[in-house]
Amino acid sequence: MSITIYGPQGYKNFIHRAESRLKVGSNLNIQQVPNGIIAVDEEDIHSFGVFDSHGKFIKQSLMTHGNGQCLPKHWRGKKMQNFDIDVVYLGNLNESEFGHFMLEQLSRAFPMLLDKYKNTTALFIGKPPIPNFATQLIDLLNIEKMMVLDESAQFKNVFVPAQAFRLDRFSSQEMRDTYRCIADSVSEGYGFDKIYLSRAALTYRKTLGEEKIQNIFAKNGYHIVYPEKLSVKEQIAYVKNAKFLAGIGGTALHWALCMPSGGTVIQIKRNKLLKDNFENQYLINKTKGLNSVFISGSLEIQKTKHCTEPPQIIGVTPYMKQFFDENGFVYDSSDLEFDAEAWNDYRRTLDDYIQQNGSLRYAKIKSLFIRIVACIIPYRQPRRHFRAWLQKVL
Repeated sequence: MSITIYGPQGYKNFIHRAESRLKVGSNLNIQQVPNGIIAVDEEDIHSFGVFDSHGKFIKQSLMTHGNGQCLPKHWRGKKMQNFDIDVVYLGNLNESEFGHFMLEQLSRAFPMLLDKYKNTTALFIGKPPIPNFATQLIDLLNIEKMMVLDESAQFKNVFVPAQAFRLDRFSSQEMRDTYRCIADSVSEGYGFDKIYLSRAALTYRKTLGEEKIQNIFAKNGYHIVYPEKLSVKEQIAYVKNAKFLAGIGGTALHWALCMPSGGTVIQIKRNKLLKDNFENQYLINKTKGLNSVFISGSLEIQKTKHCTEPPQIIGVTPYMKQFFDENGFVYDSSDLEFDAEAWNDYRRTLDDYIQQNGSLRYAKIKSLFIRIVACIIPYRQPRRHFRAWLQKVL
């Protein structure tokens, strides 16, 4: 399994530093909590947690990164339902983006693949409506019994699996097995060896200039796929037999979890700040035994984060041209020409953003101010919610 980087030396150094601390493990713990309580705050579905019969919080139930949760405060002493069944705790369903659901919410699902837990009820915290993408992925796991809980309850046993994937930190063979099951549940796979997953059909956070790049990939045998136009099952059908998976860094490339081992994932970096989603994509690739290629493709004037509101633009940078040349890509001179139309769209969109929100330098100062002020709030989960509230009111 190799890693190849086409980018400035600073980006290469960033990747090599991050790579050394990213681990893939196995044999994850499943903690049994007899007479366990799953507490849910009546006023806030995002405040929940698993407790033992004495009210002690089960630390393994805490989501360690990303969407996370706040712990409920007002559940003790209140009457709650008692179910004489065993449940496997899988976390929360609501207000989760697709990528976070793939990597975090489903990271506790691996016990449902084991014979010991096949007849045990899988339990999520949430309220209707359940996101459609979540329903589709849960169906592909062939879970026989499922429960969605929106109020505190006690159970015969609560089984709390460790997280099989922790953002920016850790993955596991259990995560690999979960997505092997999902991919195997899609019986029909399309016969394309090379797939390019495009963001060009997005209406939100679309990356400008992508069409020109994907056209070069198309000339070299890559089938262009627009994930937003397809069901979850159709997206998996495209990637489950692919040997090469390419696209801009983002959720779509997380479908590498459904690829066969030995393939290659080609990720185009869409922002100029060093930090992007390298850690998570590399963990996915490492988990699946895939080769990794990272290409610096951003042309933006203002350096942005990986996920950001300001516009982003990519193009044929010297690093991308190097990738094309070293990998035998065929292209015309017109393919390398500057995309004036995309650039004009970028400048116009950036000017509109600055007019409405102020300069990106102001946004950076605002972000730093919010982080400093939020330090007065104890504990990570309440602090995260306080930062989100400040972001809205300032």
